[in-house]
Amino acid sequence: MVQPEERRDPIPLISEKDYWDYEFIGKDLQDFAAQSPQEQIKVLFADPWRAISGFKGAQGFDIPLSPEAKKRFIQIASRGLKHLGPRKHIHRLERVVEALKAECSLLVLGGLEITVENAHEVFDSALRKLEEGYLELTYYVPCSVVAERSYPCFNIGPVCFVLRDNFFSANEASIQNAVAEFGTPQINEKVFADLRSFYSGFQWVASITVPRCDPETSRRRAHDGIQKALDVFKLVVGSQRASHVKQAYDLTIPSDYSELISSSPGSFSLRFGGKLQDAITNDRWYEQMTASPAWPFLESVLSNYWNTWRGLDEIQTRFLDGLSWHSDAISEQDRGARIVKFWTSIERLLSISPGSNISARAAVLASDGPEDFGRQAKELELLYQRRSAIVHGGASRASESWYAEASHASEGASRIVLFQYLYDIPQIHALRQPTDRKKLGLWLRELDSTARQYRRSAK
Repeated sequence: MVQPEERRDPIPLISEKDYWDYEFIGKDLQDFAAQSPQEQIKVLFADPWRAISGFKGAQGFDIPLSPEAKKRFIQIASRGLKHLGPRKHIHRLERVVEALKAECSLLVLGGLEITVENAHEVFDSALRKLEEGYLELTYYVPCSVVAERSYPCFNIGPVCFVLRDNFFSANEASIQNAVAEFGTPQINEKVFADLRSFYSGFQWVASITVPRCDPETSRRRAHDGIQKALDVFKLVVGSQRASHVKQAYDLTIPSDYSELISSSPGSFSLRFGGKLQDAITNDRWYEQMTASPAWPFLESVLSNYWNTWRGLDEIQTRFLDGLSWHSDAISEQDRGARIVKFWTSIERLLSISPGSNISARAAVLASDGPEDFGRQAKELELLYQRRSAIVHGGASRASESWYAEASHASEGASRIVLFQYLYDIPQIHALRQPTDRKKLGLWLRELDSTARQYRRSAK
């Protein structure tokens, strides 16, 4: 389900707004040009960045723009992107601004007189040139996922994971052709050796194809898509086995390490070590995972996320946000931070306003009925109080003995809430409310009502 399109101005109004921004920019340039050389130098000394504007003159040099004139280019680009609707997400504002400056310089120097009627055509022309350079790209990212190898490849959402050795066997000739472009045979040999060495630290290569878009946006989107797939895997497998699951580019504890230690000046001891990053599972883990009742729901959310280019509705976005916090918590080394992150995952799903009774709502989702609710509510309230003690300074890591137990219990609570919310997504979508936020509010009020009913039943 995609959010309703935001209200956008019609093209004639956008063009008129663009025109007045260009008028401001033109006057800004004229005012600077009218100053004496001494005055211009004084202005540039006071604001050196003004000289680096990206707006080219007839000689190919940057023409200084004031900060306000630069803001006008940003306004034109932002306005134009907003009008594109969901398609705006294939672009990056910074790059559109630079393309807009270049196109404006080119057209004005070519004799174009910007008018109210044609002002927006400058943006359209700049965007067309940008899009001509966009490519559909497939990324191959080394990952730590699972130690078991009975499946040579498997899919999670839009991501395909292939065993590293199989990937290189199938693609070595093509990779060698790419390496050959670097220069001499000696350089090529080193480049290929470095590439193999980097990938050799990981058992799996994840591949994902990103449709045509800005190159930096493409790279980020690929890594985000792979991470969402890993988040799903970590949710299903749990922290005891999946705490080190990651992409190669994550800033986490390395799998292999070397240490230099000195007990006295001038003497060193060497230590080497490492740990298995991939999760230990049984031989049929993938078959079991995909047979789970939750799997179709997980696949649906991942598919919707990948196909909507940030147009995912708030109901599903909240699940993915909560999943991301849960995944971060699984890999977090500090127990206090883990507890906070697990509860942030729960809060993202069960709160849309301050003062919500988070633990009671979580207890409803975790309970089998009124008889079980009282115990769950008491345990989760204590956990939430301990989370608050960590956040607000009431707990000391040096003296509190409950961190390990609270970390484990918080993960269990977060996991239950994520799965129960996932199962309820179709129900939330079906609620007769005008917006996603109101649907979520009604669903949460129903949890509050159930909590009150359970409490009355227990009396």
